[in-house]
Amino acid sequence: MHIRRLCLTALLLSLALTAQAAPTAIHCRHANGKWLALPCTVDDARGVISFTLDPKVIGGGSTTVLLGEQKGIMLDDEQPPRVTGLKLDGQGVRVGPVVDLDWLADTPRTLVIGLADTCNALDLSSLKLQVNGRALTPEQVEREPSRNGKSLRLTLPLAKLLAGDDRFLNVIELRASDVAPLQNTVSLRLQYRHLGEVTQSPTLLVDSSYKGYEDLKVLTDGKVMKAGETTYGCTWASEEEPGDHWLVFAWPQEQCLSVLEVFWATFQGTYHAPQKLLVQTWDGKRWETQQTLTDLKAEASTEIEFTPVHSTRLRLLQPDGEGNPVRPNIMWITEVKTP
Repeated sequence: MHIRRLCLTALLLSLALTAQAAPTAIHCRHANGKWLALPCTVDDARGVISFTLDPKVIGGGSTTVLLGEQKGIMLDDEQPPRVTGLKLDGQGVRVGPVVDLDWLADTPRTLVIGLADTCNALDLSSLKLQVNGRALTPEQVEREPSRNGKSLRLTLPLAKLLAGDDRFLNVIELRASDVAPLQNTVSLRLQYRHLGEVTQSPTLLVDSSYKGYEDLKVLTDGKVMKAGETTYGCTWASEEEPGDHWLVFAWPQEQCLSVLEVFWATFQGTYHAPQKLLVQTWDGKRWETQQTLTDLKAEASTEIEFTPVHSTRLRLLQPDGEGNPVRPNIMWITEVKTP
């Protein structure tokens, strides 16, 4: 069998032009990521621009071709814009791709986001903002771009935007690109939890739920699963994923909290008591740890006592990876007895 190979030495391209857009420059991206200016000829009479792509010049692999002058744009820019600052109600917030503020006492009023790019201007048409999955219009956000377009200050009136939509978990998302040919993009996800008004006593909240184990009523129905029984329908389990897992009890009025008993799910002969558990109460602004338990015995239940404290919130927190050694990334409970 004979195999014939085609060796491309050069490719001559001719593109039809419109009368209103006749580029006078051509750029292509070299295999090493650098942009090159290519000689070209324009035939105005025929409305055609011609240029040559030579593998000896542009290297192997794919390439991207730009038609027209790219005035004021640094073509070789591959660095995305960056978030230069976050302020929530005037207080600075740590910057990162994902910012989790945990629990806030009240709905924040204003969020200010600073963006900047070192090389190129920001592409304002690429800016996408969402609050709880709802896209914001330009009129809902105050924009203050710099003169050179390389930085931008955004002000989001969260109290107004969340009016009637303030949830337990609130998420603000941002995406923005620069004007470089590769459209370098920055993304931000800022989230916080706010319990709001509680009417049911108690109200239960969790960080996540394993599919099929979302029913939280099983945790306070007075029924404890027995060894050998199915876990389905009588236990709650978090998602089996890395990260902190927690269960929150909330009451409309303050409770005197000092003792509770946690009954662990049992599966394949193992009671899923975690390696570490924090018992916390809410002081109105933050969670305070009342008891830290380590190396819990793998038995049916764990009784926990601590100095009496008055609070409307109680949280059981299993730190990242500190579940039962058999399945350390899941929190699994069948019943909790509280006051």
